[in-house]
Amino acid sequence: NVSRLYSHLIYEIVNDWFLPVKIEVRTSMFNHDPRGVWTGLIPDNRVPVIVTDIARGGILPSETCINELSRLGYRPRHDVIMMNRTTDSTGHVNGVAVQGRKTGNSVKGAIVLYPDCMLATGVSMIKAIEINEKIIGHRNLGTREVSGQSRRKIERTKKPATPGGMAGKLFINDFT
Repeated sequence: NVSRLYSHLIYEIVNDWFLPVKIEVRTSMFNHDPRGVWTGLIPDNRVPVIVTDIARGGILPSETCINELSRLGYRPRHDVIMMNRTTDSTGHVNGVAVQGRKTGNSVKGAIVLYPDCMLATGVSMIKAIEINEKIIGHRNLGTREVSGQSRRKIERTKKPATPGGMAGKLFINDFT
C-alpha cells in the first residue's frame, strides 16, 4: 500500500534528515521536584517544507507526505508539476514534457521533497529538481535520496528500473 509506505517513510526522513531543535518540557513530576524536566531534540517544525507533487506517479505519495507533515506541526507548501513522458519513433522514452505547474516563487531556505513512487528512469524527478533550481538561480548539489542512489547516478545511467525495484522513492533537496 503506497499510502502506508509513505506514511512510514516521511517519519524516517523527518527524524533522520530534518534539523532538530532542543526543547525542555516540564513533566508531571515538576510540581514535586524541579528536576522533573525532560530535555531532548525534536524535529524543528519551523523549517519551511515544500512537497513537490510530480503529477504522474507522485500524487498519492505527495498527499500522504503533506498529511503526515501537517500532523507533525509543519505547514508544508504543495507544489504541483504536471508532466508526461515523451517517446521517440520506436516508442522508447526519451524525455519528459512539462504540461503545467503550480509552484511558489521561492524555495530558498526550504527543504523540498519529491515523492514519486514510479521513478522508472528518473527523468521526471530530474526535471522537477531542475525547475526548482531555476527558481533560485543556481544548481543545488544537496540532493539526497532515501534509498541511497544519488541523483548524479540516475542522470548518468538513465536505465529503467526492474519491476518493483523503485518503490518508495523520495528525493530531498535542501535549498538552504
